[in-house]
Amino acid sequence: MRQAGADLPLALTAQLAGGVGQSWLGTRMAPPKIIYSSRTHSQLSQAVGEMKRTAYKYMKVSVIGSRDQLCVHPEVSKETNNNSKVHMCQVKVKAKTCHYYNQVEAKREDPELRLGILDIEDLVKLGKKKPFCPYYMTRELRKDGDIIFMPYNYLLDPKTRKAHGVELEGNIVIFDEAHNVEKMCEEAASHQFSSTDLALCIDDVTQVMKKVQENSDASDAAAAITDASQGQAEDFLPDDLYTLKALFLELEKAIDVIPLPADGSGATHPGGYMFELLEKAEITPNKKTIIVELLEKLIQYLTANSSSPFQRKGAGLQKFLDLIYTVYSRDCFSQEQMDFVKSSYKVHVSVEEVRKKGGPQDGWHAAKATALPSKAGRLISYWCFHPGFGMQSLVEQGAKCVILTSGTLSPMDSFASELQVPFPVQLENPHVIQKHQVWAGVICCGPDGFTLNSSFRCRSDPQYKRSLGQTILNLSRVIPDGLLVFFPSYTVMKDCLEGWQNSGVWSKLSERKPIFVEPRMKNEFLTAMQEYYEKINDPAFRGACFMAVCRGKQGQEGSPGTRRLCSRHPTRGLLLSAGS
Repeated sequence: MRQAGADLPLALTAQLAGGVGQSWLGTRMAPPKIIYSSRTHSQLSQAVGEMKRTAYKYMKVSVIGSRDQLCVHPEVSKETNNNSKVHMCQVKVKAKTCHYYNQVEAKREDPELRLGILDIEDLVKLGKKKPFCPYYMTRELRKDGDIIFMPYNYLLDPKTRKAHGVELEGNIVIFDEAHNVEKMCEEAASHQFSSTDLALCIDDVTQVMKKVQENSDASDAAAAITDASQGQAEDFLPDDLYTLKALFLELEKAIDVIPLPADGSGATHPGGYMFELLEKAEITPNKKTIIVELLEKLIQYLTANSSSPFQRKGAGLQKFLDLIYTVYSRDCFSQEQMDFVKSSYKVHVSVEEVRKKGGPQDGWHAAKATALPSKAGRLISYWCFHPGFGMQSLVEQGAKCVILTSGTLSPMDSFASELQVPFPVQLENPHVIQKHQVWAGVICCGPDGFTLNSSFRCRSDPQYKRSLGQTILNLSRVIPDGLLVFFPSYTVMKDCLEGWQNSGVWSKLSERKPIFVEPRMKNEFLTAMQEYYEKINDPAFRGACFMAVCRGKQGQEGSPGTRRLCSRHPTRGLLLSAGS
């Protein structure tokens, strides 16, 4: 085998060495993989679509998704609870009763999988056609993939990263739309747990104890369910269950006696309070592995042996398992790490709100949430307020380099300071729009002097809506070409438009510029955009006005988003935000 780069020109060899490092060049080691991540699957679909159009479309690509997007099993895919879906899948895979999973190894070299870049939708269609499991096939494709696409919560959440087997060591990690990384780091490292969740844990363990007792008392060995198509035999000892239940009962006692202020505001404690609370039930870092293994076995047992789709299937145990993973995110803590955790977190304890039973709304309709009048439960919020905690956990996995890209990362110094990660290479490009082409300002009052305050308290005031409408009408008289008006929500937009139609502002505005309103359906939205562009380019009109909701379509699958309105004619007209 020839060494990589053996016959390359010296200049190109040096360029490659500078780009990817000397760790693989001149050796038999494979080059690093590129892990490309963005916030949502729709953004990843756009990136994959763009890659198909480039000269790099020959590269091996894998798109990682969840079972929600990729599972094609008729029974598992119908499960609405994601945690139950995970455990149902794991039980069937372990017992080799999933036909789709059993075909993965045989179909991994299928020509249709290797000829081009497959997005999640393409893989699901192919999985149903062949058939094979698209979820596990993505793991097979990842092994020899050059570029791996995934949502970046798969990277930032340690338990999700472990569940998907994401390897970071020696690889290149790219975060696109990285202005959301700070928030995602905090959310991935936070968790909430309530007295109700703990009560469910105790009940789940009690039910399993009864089931185990019934099986042990049966005179016929066949009474114990062992057929994986019906259920799963227990993989734990009765003593394990007694110990776990005792642990939950001690934790329940510790939570019930947490003092709370009488005004219902809740109590806030330092991050170390969570460790103290768990230690009262003898839950410590050195017991994490034992507790986690037992919880996972119990959840799988409950999932496999649930006879009804309406059963909880270990929902309480899953919440507690997630709490353990979050609090003890590392297998062991040094004193420095422990101090960092305590300084990064706050623990907020409040009264748990429960739903009333009975009454006219019982059954299909949920009653208004209210606190228990007597022995009130507790809601424990373990909140991370330091995005650097999650990012450092990622860097510790040994990634070769981490690249964060976005159009809105400035100021760079404060962004790097928040993440607590040094960025030796920084590039900040100037905006495509020149400074003389942009003017930003705040209009505080309408023509009648009324304050334009779009807070929830004021936005329904008829005088506010009249003043806002008159302000937009006056601006339309002096602004050429396009006028974009963004509202904070569809409800606010609907109320304003109805008010303007009743007051006559709408008819006066439409005389100046044709008005287009963002529709709810994305296919109608594309048509409205096209008509808006046509009116702007038509010399017979003095531009047009488009009224939309800020980020209203951005989260919808396949929708270009209202910000596309700004990209066609960046130097024309005005962007006006009607409220905040």
